[in-house]
Amino acid sequence: MTEYEVLDLISTHRTEGGFHVMNFAAAMFGYLAAAYFVGRKLSNIQTIAITFLFCLFVPGPMAAGHEAALSIAFLVNTYGSEFESVRSSTKALATIAPLVVPSTIFAGWVVSVLFMWQIRKQP
Repeated sequence: MTEYEVLDLISTHRTEGGFHVMNFAAAMFGYLAAAYFVGRKLSNIQTIAITFLFCLFVPGPMAAGHEAALSIAFLVNTYGSEFESVRSSTKALATIAPLVVPSTIFAGWVVSVLFMWQIRKQP
């Protein structure tokens, strides 16, 4: 592969990872808005249904973001020694992204569900 092709693939996977994280963020903020504005008014069944659907959605963006980060790490490790621009621009990101991306999504999921629970318990 040429240097351009490698950089293009890395850029594509970065964009893909960002897309998956944004999908999660949109769902999370929708869930948080529902919790904040109508959380106390929802019945138990409605709350369980919304939370169940949100929890079903979370693994998809988490796994896809992780996979995109792993692809970046693979490209950097495979072609980083051949091209200086690959090594210098993405080495730090490639080493931590496969852990940081799913961890951040998981933390957002936990905080969201805890927020719903907290809102529902308030008098």
